[in-house]
Amino acid sequence: MATETELVKLKEPSENRLKEIEALQIKLEESQCIIAHNEEQINKLKEVVLSLEKKVSGLKKELVLIFDQILKEGETSGIISIFPDNVYLFSPSANHCRAVIGTLEDSHQLVNLSYSSSDIVLMLVPKLLSLKTIEMLTIEYTGLTHECILTLASLLARNDSLKALSINYDSIGDDGVITLAESLRNNGSLQCLYLHGNGNITSASIGSLVELLHYNDSLSALSVFQTGIGTDGALALVDCLTTNGKLKLALDVRHKHACHSYENIKDRISFLENLEADDKFFC
Repeated sequence: MATETELVKLKEPSENRLKEIEALQIKLEESQCIIAHNEEQINKLKEVVLSLEKKVSGLKKELVLIFDQILKEGETSGIISIFPDNVYLFSPSANHCRAVIGTLEDSHQLVNLSYSSSDIVLMLVPKLLSLKTIEMLTIEYTGLTHECILTLASLLARNDSLKALSINYDSIGDDGVITLAESLRNNGSLQCLYLHGNGNITSASIGSLVELLHYNDSLSALSVFQTGIGTDGALALVDCLTTNGKLKLALDVRHKHACHSYENIKDRISFLENLEADDKFFC
């Protein structure tokens, strides 16, 4: 039988354990109160978010009505088509662009701007690229000024969301290509660069494109058919395919004979006369 001294020794740690349990129980109750409070705060935040989402939805509906009103009031110089995942703007006005920007959703990934001006590009593109949801941007039949290209180049240098860029059909020349190529050297997101249909692009800018392909390992497609690039320039670009295993190149059909010796990479070269000649080349 345990002596009184031994019982005292056993009782003391037992009482300490009881105190520890009581302290832990108090902390548990406090934690439960905090959790309950946090859940209440979370529910309140959810209500606020839901309210904001409803307001945003309402504002977008208002913008659509404003957009429709713009057209009804006779400002019909532009044709605007908004689909679930892409937007087409044909000769848009500044008001058209403002209305379109307000209606864009996260699902809109492609924007095509045709027959426009550098002023419209300067107003529209910075806002489009800031959305981080636009993955493909096409600018065509729009002569870009040096100021416009400098701004576009600056935006592209730090952009990490755009995957395909098309500047086509009388929109850019050698100076613009040189500026653009310099800005894209360290861009890690752009995969496709389409420059076809620009007669003012010549072999004078080939050095910049070759350098771009040397430094940028994210680009997987480059199109320069229907341009003023000569045979020497075309061969310089084809030579880039020998060191870049994933790059595809679209050249003008008139260069096909000059490139016939590149048998080992011929499956990555397309010789095109027009955009429809090889749809699978494009993103």
